[in-house]
Amino acid sequence: MTTGTGKGPRTRQAEGKTPVGSPRSLIVTVGIVVLLIAAIALANGGWQGDNSGPESHSGTTDGKPAPYGHTRAGAKAAAKEYATRLGSDRMYRPQDRHEILQEIVDPQVRGKRIAEFDSAYTSQFLAKIGLDKQGRAPHGMEFVSRTMPASTDITTWTPDKAQVDVWCSGIFGLKGDGPKKEIPVENGWFTMTLSVRWTDDGWKLSKSEQTDGPDPSDPQAPTPDQQ
Repeated sequence: MTTGTGKGPRTRQAEGKTPVGSPRSLIVTVGIVVLLIAAIALANGGWQGDNSGPESHSGTTDGKPAPYGHTRAGAKAAAKEYATRLGSDRMYRPQDRHEILQEIVDPQVRGKRIAEFDSAYTSQFLAKIGLDKQGRAPHGMEFVSRTMPASTDITTWTPDKAQVDVWCSGIFGLKGDGPKKEIPVENGWFTMTLSVRWTDDGWKLSKSEQTDGPDPSDPQAPTPDQQ
């Protein structure tokens, strides 16, 4: 898995493996990518990007996932929503993270996925990016982590399962006047491949992978969805 800057090799991480040896690598858990958008790479000074990016939008109603129909369009909409939520700053806060995962993950794998995410968001990791063990920024500082889906494409489809590529822009950083060193808020592009399954409660996330890029300037970049 890579940081989503559009630079470097675009490789998928096999299940059960954690990439090592590169400051551009992020944490990968079994069967689902922990979407720490460029966090480790930025903490190590290894992610390049710019300081721009669109505002976040989630498509939620009162903070809860919107209902999505048992259709191809519904699967795409659910994947887009889940990409946004997994890439948000709420994932760094234990209580909020558990709430998100309870809502969006397939019940067949939910307990396992929650444990995997918890093992990735360690207090040591949070300290490395300037947060306390509850995922809170220091006084006077603001932590930023957002994922903005730009395009969705179904690559595999059956009536009850779908695999959706979600092309995203992500921004990440720690800013403000406080006791920790600032991490400049930067932007990068990446593609999330989300597997969703139709359940009694609608489309739920079962697995996720992430690859670097493409950058919007790449001729192979997808066409942004109409909003």
